[in-house]
Amino acid sequence: MASANADRFTVMPATVFDQGPWVDMCQYLGMKVTPGASYGGIKVSSLKFPVQKIVEDDQAVTKVPEVTINALLVLIKSMRYVDEEIVAILHDPTGEIEGYFHRELVEQLGPGIAVGTGVLLYKVSVFTPTEAPVTGRRKSYLNITPRNIRQVFVMKDQSSSAPSDSAVGLFNAEKEAEVGQDSDNDDYDDNMASTSEQAARQLLQHRNDLDARLRALQAKTAVEEGDWIEQGRKLYEFEDKFLRDTLLEGNIMTGWGEPRTAPVRFRNAGVRKRKRERQEAAAERAGKPQGPSTPTLSAKEQLKVDRHRLASYSSIESPAEPMHATLGERERKLAEVPS
Repeated sequence: MASANADRFTVMPATVFDQGPWVDMCQYLGMKVTPGASYGGIKVSSLKFPVQKIVEDDQAVTKVPEVTINALLVLIKSMRYVDEEIVAILHDPTGEIEGYFHRELVEQLGPGIAVGTGVLLYKVSVFTPTEAPVTGRRKSYLNITPRNIRQVFVMKDQSSSAPSDSAVGLFNAEKEAEVGQDSDNDDYDDNMASTSEQAARQLLQHRNDLDARLRALQAKTAVEEGDWIEQGRKLYEFEDKFLRDTLLEGNIMTGWGEPRTAPVRFRNAGVRKRKRERQEAAAERAGKPQGPSTPTLSAKEQLKVDRHRLASYSSIESPAEPMHATLGERERKLAEVPS
């Protein structure tokens, strides 16, 4: 009979699922059970992977030839031996599916694999042939190996048999040890994953900090380069004014010029300077526009200024560099002009 616990699934008669191995499996997984109640008091909708979903879910089965199911609770409904292996019909309250027990598993469990035995499967593979039969519906089956069984639950009257009881008990004990080891491995993997994630976050943070420092250094370098260019421009203007003043008016501190003519040149330059100052003052009183503050040099004087500038200028990026290209040509033209 169907029960309201079945919810949206089509369920099997509840006789074998009211007590026995089915209830023992559910209780082993920590479910709240009621022996003797319909399906042991378990709601079929609480099963994560019911057989009906495995068989009929097109997204999980029919689109790929093999699917892995993490946890599956089934009872052996019928079985037969085929070449030292067991082909069994497995069922739960929602449906049936065929399963193949490997030879190694048959040797380990022996008579423990019997009708009515409950099998808790773990990471079991569901195979579906790629070619559909004549009916148009492909048939899925479970490929069961020793590592796919977490626990075996035999019927109470069957557990009184000594060979079956010893084989199943030994098998379950080994599986319990494997579960503990797997749990430790999972914890180790989780710790390693956490350590890796933390290292990745630290590496990402370090890279972000390094990028920020590089951007700050680039900005600082750009500012310093701008300062160098500005200082070079100011130095160029200062040297240009200094050389012009020295050439036109003389500089007694540097003694620039021929030793014999320097005093006369400097004296004449002083006379010219005072005369220019008087002219500028008169023009200012008369309200007339003043002439250029810096006198125009002759070609010979300009060449001398440029040659001295190129010899003394030490900026990294010199604004006077274009003079190199024309200096030789200008000297040649001056030499051709008759004195």
